[in-house]
Amino acid sequence: MRFTDRGQRVEALVAQRRAIYGGELGWVGEHAEVAWDDYDRHSTTLLVYDSDALVASGRLTVESDGRSELSDCCDWRAALPPELRDAPSAEWSRVMIAPVCRSRGLFRRMYETARACAQERGVVLLSGASVAELRPHYERLGFHYLDVPFRSSFFDRSPVYYPAYQRLR
Repeated sequence: MRFTDRGQRVEALVAQRRAIYGGELGWVGEHAEVAWDDYDRHSTTLLVYDSDALVASGRLTVESDGRSELSDCCDWRAALPPELRDAPSAEWSRVMIAPVCRSRGLFRRMYETARACAQERGVVLLSGASVAELRPHYERLGFHYLDVPFRSSFFDRSPVYYPAYQRLR
């Protein structure tokens, strides 16, 4: 596992996102810009390889470097307890694992790596969003869901997402 440099474009990552968002999930067209966007320009991405093949990835956007996709899609901070609304945060998003590598504990290992990186950067809140069927995975990691459902304007056929957060300190 390794993080990219902030803003580093990796063609295998773009291909993975297109394959999962377009092919597997059918949310976007083949050349959709969502495979690489403005958030990627100020974020890092955790890349997981098996030999030379990219098998998993997850983006970490520290909001002191630039706005997160979640903050642009909904006002999740308004639903937080007042004492947390201005806390430094990061978003863990675009987490994807190749179908052949699922159910092997990779999701948790990626989360632990992203969480440690966020803590090193002084982040207090780690945020994210998921579709309802993935909620148990995030809750097992300690995320708390907020009742602020939204659809992403970045996907042609966006499902309903639910924002979640956890306090790191």
